[in-house]
Amino acid sequence: MTNVLNLAIPFLLAGLGAQIANTDSSSRNVEAMTREASDLCTGRGEDAPQRIGNAICVRGILTTSTRDRFFALRPKRGDIVVTSGSGGDIAAAMDIGDKIYRNDILVVVDDLCGSACAYFIALGGKRLSIYKNGLLGFHGGPIPENEIMAIPNLSNKDRKKIIFDNERFKKFFKRRGLQIRLTNEIPEESKNNGTDWSVNMWVRWPYEFEKFGFNGLVFCAGKYCQKR
Repeated sequence: MTNVLNLAIPFLLAGLGAQIANTDSSSRNVEAMTREASDLCTGRGEDAPQRIGNAICVRGILTTSTRDRFFALRPKRGDIVVTSGSGGDIAAAMDIGDKIYRNDILVVVDDLCGSACAYFIALGGKRLSIYKNGLLGFHGGPIPENEIMAIPNLSNKDRKKIIFDNERFKKFFKRRGLQIRLTNEIPEESKNNGTDWSVNMWVRWPYEFEKFGFNGLVFCAGKYCQKR
């Protein structure tokens, strides 16, 4: 597989009573929790986050409505967030990531999780499981302020919002010990191939996360978990 995801996605600045039995951190229990939570969330959470027992399904484009619905589900320690999607509003995603981090909620990625989904939800918590078709996609990090100032036809209000969100982005990573180069360092095999990274994403394989400061990968059994 190439590590370029050909997805036309912009960098947006803008029921059941099942209960997963045991949420301790042993590898066997993490594996069982990952598999069960992913199964519970299959086909759920696309329109809005959905709780099924202690699994919370968060799928699709991340918006302020996604964040508000997620908070309304009262996520807490012992819950498991199952997520996938191509990104979305970075402020909303950071709010979700902060909630996950504060409550030490396990995050399960079982399909493509790109951009804001990867930066702030998958890597925003302390523990991450990758399962099934789970993989993380990247296409750039905080925008330099001089580039923000040069964006045409942007109101002062919008410009200030982008600058504020970019600074928060950097602090979000720093607080977790993550290196910002994870978001903007293109893998060697993907460089100089003419790809437009504003509408495509490159992949970072799970075994690479540690070198960028993320040490929370607790389970990996997806099709992309083997070293390439």
